Amino acid sequence: MPVVESAPLLSATSYGAAKIAAEAVVRAIGVERGLPYTIVRPSALYGERERPIQLVSTFLRLAQESGVLALDGGGAQTRDLNYAGNVADAIVLLIDRGPANAVYNIGSGEEVSISQLARMAVDSVYGESHRPTIISGPARPGEEGRLTRRRLALRLSAARLLG
Repeated sequence: MPVVESAPLLSATSYGAAKIAAEAVVRAIGVERGLPYTIVRPSALYGERERPIQLVSTFLRLAQESGVLALDGGGAQTRDLNYAGNVADAIVLLIDRGPANAVYNIGSGEEVSISQLARMAVDSVYGESHRPTIISGPARPGEEGRLTRRRLALRLSAARLLG
């Protein structure tokens, strides 16, 4: 089920809590100083110049080096992976044509499990005939049983406003 912008903001990690706090600061400055703002919540990004510790680049590197991938939590967790260039285009569109003082979730709308992503990384390096060695480890703190829900690329009301 897609996550709508009006859904309560909850986090089981300090990273998520910091992002929620940052949104509150942006809103407060906007109100105090009468400045317009646009808050964007992109789903998990991938693309050129991705940090080496990010999920996609880590899987590709491990597949190239050894074909062995470690899946924290078994790989059932899901992500909505979003190409960074698409997110940049959406942000420009929202700043140019979106209403001020609004929040937008930006996602691909395509949910992929961590185990599917691992298989895609190995397939891109070796082809579909290679069987990767997948090591399953414990879930990271805050991710036990967590499924990241999909975020719509733009909520329908925003899509209508932006044309």
